[in-house]
Amino acid sequence: MNRSGLTPNTTEYSPSLADTIYRPFFVAGITTVLTLGCVWGAINLFTIGRKANFSAVNYSWVLAHAHAMVFGFVGFFIMGFAYQAVPEFKHTALWRPRLAFSSLPLMIGGILLQTVAHLLSPPSLPLEVFASIVQVVAVIIFASVMLQTIREARKPEVYDRFLYAGLGWFLIAAIANPIIFKLFELPGTRAQLLFNLATFNIPYRATYSYSGWLS
Repeated sequence: MNRSGLTPNTTEYSPSLADTIYRPFFVAGITTVLTLGCVWGAINLFTIGRKANFSAVNYSWVLAHAHAMVFGFVGFFIMGFAYQAVPEFKHTALWRPRLAFSSLPLMIGGILLQTVAHLLSPPSLPLEVFASIVQVVAVIIFASVMLQTIREARKPEVYDRFLYAGLGWFLIAAIANPIIFKLFELPGTRAQLLFNLATFNIPYRATYSYSGWLS
């Protein structure tokens, strides 16, 4: 009530899904670090150090951990940040927030399925392909929402090229994922594995790192 004795009209602010969409993605990223990410990596390093042998840890564990860190920890933060920041920079609203949010459970499910595919003995290529498809769908949804949000803003900027490139490299990395699984998990011989690692590992990780332009 003010001094005139009248009660002013007040409207309670309630944030929309678009306003808070980054939060579950950041939580998923932190959860990944505390499980399949840094914690699992630390356990692997402890095992290697304790036994003084780099072969003490199953290489499939290393690959599963690496994928969780790249698509989980880094990926979740890239997606959450982009969903929140790009509309702010463009002075527009996020296109279809509910569709954007659906990319989160898809990515979580895909990462978990791929982890299982790595840990099975022998590693399961069919399960990996299914997990990769789920993750590709999540990335396609993410890229579609971002592209439509940028288009509806009708405010072209110089940095848009980096956003488009980041989305493109993210999608390329997701599509290449099952190929990398086949090359690293099912090479046939140790000599072929070493060749595949020396030839494709660094380029693939670099390809994914370019998606960081989104953040």
